[in-house]
Amino acid sequence: MKKAFNISLGLLLTFVLFGFLTGCDDASGSSDDSTDTEQTTDDDTTTDDDTTTDDISDSFYAYFKEDSCEVGGSYIYLKWSFSDNDDSDSYSEIDDLDWSVTLSYTIDGTTTDSDLGDAWSTTITDLDTETDYTFTVQLYSGDTAIGDSDTITLTTTDGVYEETSVTVSTLSDLDDALDDLQPNQTITVANGDYSGDDSLSISGVYGTEDQPVIIQAETVGGVTIDLQSTFSIKNSSYITLDGFCFTVCDENDTTTDSESEITMLKLVNSDNITITNNVFDEEFYNNDDSEFSRKTVVLSSYGGPCEDVEFAYNTFKDKDSQCGFITTTYDEDYGIASGLHIHHNYFANLMPVIDENGDYEGDSDREAICFGDSDSADVETNHIVEYNFFEDCDGENEIITNKTSSNIYRYNTFKNCFGVLSMRFGDNHEVYGNYFYGDDSVTNDWETTTANYETGGIRLYGTGHKVYNNFMYNLSGESNYRMPLVIDGGSGDHYKVEDSIIAFNTILECYNGIGVGPNYSSSPLNNSIANNIVDSCSNSNIYIVNGDSTNTWEGNLSYNGTETVADDSHVAADLVYLDSDPLLGEGSYKLDSTSPAKDAAQGTYSDVADDIDEESRGTSLDIGADEYSSDTTVAMLTADVVGPGTGE
Repeated sequence: MKKAFNISLGLLLTFVLFGFLTGCDDASGSSDDSTDTEQTTDDDTTTDDDTTTDDISDSFYAYFKEDSCEVGGSYIYLKWSFSDNDDSDSYSEIDDLDWSVTLSYTIDGTTTDSDLGDAWSTTITDLDTETDYTFTVQLYSGDTAIGDSDTITLTTTDGVYEETSVTVSTLSDLDDALDDLQPNQTITVANGDYSGDDSLSISGVYGTEDQPVIIQAETVGGVTIDLQSTFSIKNSSYITLDGFCFTVCDENDTTTDSESEITMLKLVNSDNITITNNVFDEEFYNNDDSEFSRKTVVLSSYGGPCEDVEFAYNTFKDKDSQCGFITTTYDEDYGIASGLHIHHNYFANLMPVIDENGDYEGDSDREAICFGDSDSADVETNHIVEYNFFEDCDGENEIITNKTSSNIYRYNTFKNCFGVLSMRFGDNHEVYGNYFYGDDSVTNDWETTTANYETGGIRLYGTGHKVYNNFMYNLSGESNYRMPLVIDGGSGDHYKVEDSIIAFNTILECYNGIGVGPNYSSSPLNNSIANNIVDSCSNSNIYIVNGDSTNTWEGNLSYNGTETVADDSHVAADLVYLDSDPLLGEGSYKLDSTSPAKDAAQGTYSDVADDIDEESRGTSLDIGADEYSSDTTVAMLTADVVGPGTGE
């Protein structure tokens, strides 16, 4: 790798040239040289297990890793490891040691000791350019230093990189080019099909907004790479990956265990990464094991969370394994990815687990997108998911599982997707302008009747949500978990919906309409359910199992359907049961010019300034998702307006 740093001649540095333990599933380190050695305790007895701090005080030596210590104009990325002997050519695991790392560094004459826990790397940012910085790494067990430390002095660059470009035509050349990558560089991969054992990774490359790094196919879709190991981007900034088709197995080949277990793309501790115009093709690979797991894209927080990552105009398709297309993981020490912008992507054909009776198994961890876990519920991640088209994403009860706070889901289209958009954990989400519909006229590769199987809409838990301007049509979900709108109750780790606004939505010709508290014993509280249209649902337009008088109802229109209400006091008298059609177009949310929904909205909802078509509502608001106008444009997405090449 090209070195972008200088090393002080006054220091004798010993660098390690062996594998590095990351703790991640695609770790390149090896523990083959780690063996159990006999230790002598203070009472001179020999044991394999009872080691003490005194016994191992000289057993480990710290070494900075030359191949991974990178510098730029205002940052230095450091990576280190440990050996159990002073020649640094063997590797020893230290998992059984209650260990931590202290990094000491001197900046502007001030020395700082930074306790980094069990980290193996770190990035020091906001440094001066063309300046020497000295770092010392030391292993600790508790408060006791273990073995020898190592010291390195690095000099930041001037921060200016010449614009360069390179074209490669073999996977090996691409691997080499990624090893030599620097800011302001473009790598172009010549069109063709590529397969081999080369590991593709980018680590410690810090582009800037003005000096980005671009790895691109010669033409969008012209390069297919059969991944034999995880493509990883770690500890990097301003990287763009553009125009590739990634697969993990050729349909004419037998997939090996190593191929089947890889994560196609892993992002770690990186920011301002753009993934655009790519295809992630899983080719329906399945080893007939319902527990089989292979991740597509993972944003891991081990070592540090990702920030400001964009997924734009990609296709994610044909997946038949556990884990979804895009997953963010939470680490209690490092946090979770934030600021994701996922837009104009095509998510298609996520197969369910089908049991011996031919039925879908709903709870199978096959969401198209999964943000976090139950422990990350309170973390405000500020993701935006918009203008994506989801088709036949049937993996489980939840098309998207949200387990963080303060995210936006808008202007997406969900066609024939088993399950719902689920606010499973977290508070203060906005969900607006989305389409959910079932098409009975089509089948998919795993349905013998119709692809419109148990399709659903939006399910809510938590506090402070705003759900408006959504359209649900012909959704077949009979389960209480897969209604068009579920304002759910609480029990255990299911948190009842509170202080939320569910307004200006249109539900047409579904099995059910709006469900309040259908699944858990604790009632939803203090919610405003306003100005929604529910029309011609075959079971119940309004289905209240566990409501509460603190929920307010105003301006809602119900037509051609029954209401199942456990207690009539839960619904205010101004719930309007229409005797005549609210004059929606056939299969449409569009209002007729004489619709009773026109200018009939009640209450003040300043946040609902536009309708589902992003047209201004003006001052006299109409009920439902549409604000009447002579414009007949429908903003519902189709497969041909998202995915690679459509953003140009």
